[in-house]
Amino acid sequence: MNQRRLFIASCLALVVTAMIFALRGNVEDLVLNDPALGSFFKQSEAKADYAWISTMAFFGFAASILVTSPMLDALGMRNLLYLAFSLHIVGIVGFIMAPSYLVMYLSMLLAGFGNGLVEAVINPLIATMFPEEKTHKLNVLHSWWPGGLIIGGLLGYFMKHFGLHWQLQMGIILVPTLLYGILIFGQKFPPTERVASGISTGEMLKTALNPAFLLLLGCR
Repeated sequence: MNQRRLFIASCLALVVTAMIFALRGNVEDLVLNDPALGSFFKQSEAKADYAWISTMAFFGFAASILVTSPMLDALGMRNLLYLAFSLHIVGIVGFIMAPSYLVMYLSMLLAGFGNGLVEAVINPLIATMFPEEKTHKLNVLHSWWPGGLIIGGLLGYFMKHFGLHWQLQMGIILVPTLLYGILIFGQKFPPTERVASGISTGEMLKTALNPAFLLLLGCR
């Protein structure tokens, strides 16, 4: 298992999720004003229609975390990160090449599923690989969320300033996507920290009923 390689891949995967978030918003006006997409949006409700596309990214993100997190050990972290990579490729390319509003809508949903799978996997992956410096490594990992927003925001600003097409702006996300896909391909992944510690699924779920946990949940 190449810990450094998997750590870099995890950071890049998080950069991808942030760039999708940043650039999806940056290209909104360009998409809505693209003559080739005139039939996609109702003129009086164009911004609302695009907002629904953006909403699908958040829905996919939340849904995939909710569904896959409890089954992480059964499904395997490697399999889920492979799936995240596939969903990112299909979602981004589908959004760029969409022949209809529905395809654009569903493509962003798939990209959102990919974003959620990344979050569901990389946190336990990093915690498992670096048990002695867990907090530090997780902090470094999550610094790449704002890092990805900055990268995506700056790229979007300059590409828009120089009049580059919205498809090229979204397409630039494929660069870090392909990089993290290459880095994870063929790599051995560790079991999760729960499995490595010999804690059963039942014991893990019981934690959710801990009074302190319920208090924290209620305070939110």
